[in-house]
Amino acid sequence: MKDVFFNDYKKNGSSRRPNGELDEHELEERLNRRRFDEIMENQRRAAELSPDEGAPEHVRDGDNYRYEHPETPEEPKKKKKKRGCGCGCGSAFLCFILVIALIAGGSLGYLWILCGKPQYNEPAENRYISEASLDYNTLVKNYLLIGSDKDSENTSRSDTMMLVSIDTAHNKIKFTSFMRDMWVQIPDHNKAKLNASYAYGGAALVKDTIEYNFHIRIDGYFTVDFEMFKKLIDALGGVTVDITDKEAEFINRTTHAKVSPGTNTLNGDYALIYCRIRKLDSDFMRTGRQRKVMKAIMQKAVSQNIFKTISAGSEILPMIKTDVSQRSLFTLALFSPALIRYGNDQLQIPADGAYTSGTIKRQSVLIPDMDKNREVLHQFIYE
Repeated sequence: MKDVFFNDYKKNGSSRRPNGELDEHELEERLNRRRFDEIMENQRRAAELSPDEGAPEHVRDGDNYRYEHPETPEEPKKKKKKRGCGCGCGSAFLCFILVIALIAGGSLGYLWILCGKPQYNEPAENRYISEASLDYNTLVKNYLLIGSDKDSENTSRSDTMMLVSIDTAHNKIKFTSFMRDMWVQIPDHNKAKLNASYAYGGAALVKDTIEYNFHIRIDGYFTVDFEMFKKLIDALGGVTVDITDKEAEFINRTTHAKVSPGTNTLNGDYALIYCRIRKLDSDFMRTGRQRKVMKAIMQKAVSQNIFKTISAGSEILPMIKTDVSQRSLFTLALFSPALIRYGNDQLQIPADGAYTSGTIKRQSVLIPDMDKNREVLHQFIYE
């Protein structure tokens, strides 16, 4: 090793004795200095990669070099302990917060995209009644859900007309079913059954007709068909419904379904069969079953894994027609997790004791007492 260093110094033109050799003392000092420089360079590089407080220092003592651990003041150690527990939990917590923020940001962006998927129809002002004549409360939002048995709005009648009221004043969701056989005035048309309004003018006319007859402001409508209804329930993994003995016997006797009395998880096909039962009892009982399934859908959507709900929404939202804007849908979607804590109430219009049954134009109809039904509906939604 000494020969190597010696030759290097010879090449660099170091001072030599008359015979060309370096003085022994000078050679030893240069060798030590070179070793010291190499050690210090290695330590500097190591410090850049992984700095270590309190690392040993190289100290020169005459012609020799030794390691010494510098005395570290007690106070800096105390400050270091204050930074964390030493297990990395501080960094882990920060990473966790960042991941949650990224997921939330990505989810919100995707949620905004989803809210733009429904088929949007520009809302039109009700030409048949003034806004001032409609009951309204800023703490209550009324959305009309219309179920149709066909895709074409011009050739089918609505099978389901349900008002979903989100009452933030009383923390309740209120479901109001409007009987399709109710005899009402359809704007720009004669009196007819309520569900005929859908055939005359689509969802917009159904909305206008309910506002015109019952003086309740509706903030928007959603139109779905039975195929979408089934796909929604299947995408959610089914809905849980309590079925009576008579309902189970009727379903099994009239269809290929096999259900049992009590609690059942229904797929899309079975849930639709359940909602459309009519001959077993009455249209009033049928709409009650529809409200029960609607409640089960909402509970499943807001209580299960959010990604599964989003996946379901991605599949069925393009099949929905609505006059609710993307911005309003987005706000409603953000608010929806809070709905799981809400109670719920149910009503049917015409209300009990506020109608008579009759036959008009060879049709079995329900003739409502409009004043009584308006009062009942107002109290139910707003009080």
